[in-house]
Amino acid sequence: RIETFIPEDFWFLEMTIQLNEDGSVVNSEHDNSNAVVNGYNRQSTQGRTIRLNWKRVRLYDRVLTMAIYDSCLESGEAVVTSLTGRPKNKWRPIPLATVELQKRASKYLRIGSDELMQKAEELYQQGFISYPRTETEKFRPEFNHHELIQSFQAVAGEFGDYANKL
Repeated sequence: RIETFIPEDFWFLEMTIQLNEDGSVVNSEHDNSNAVVNGYNRQSTQGRTIRLNWKRVRLYDRVLTMAIYDSCLESGEAVVTSLTGRPKNKWRPIPLATVELQKRASKYLRIGSDELMQKAEELYQQGFISYPRTETEKFRPEFNHHELIQSFQAVAGEFGDYANKL
């Protein structure tokens, strides 16, 4: 079957919408940060890009493809006929016990446990992680989380803001 395969030229249309951080659509007439350069989209650092797909992925007629493309440019608008998506849950990782942290640092970062524990201690002293030399991943049932979180709400900056959200 491979010997009888005859390659065929095809074209496709790719449509995207660039959104600002507030969810509004970037106006391509005034914002040229999403320009196409040498066939590659130069993505804007703001917001996100939504890719619009259609069922007929490939077109085998170049003239028809260019006609549809020109029609899209002239119209300046599109009608979304269906919207599909899946909820995306990104769970926070569970805290690592010291032994597991050392195993992963050795395997993925290729650093020894002494160096790892020194770096972990520095991160702890700077307030980025909890105390690194503990094997517990659970709190006692009588531990008062609310009181601890409330004590952090008075801290200025990002840490205090986060505690306020909790």
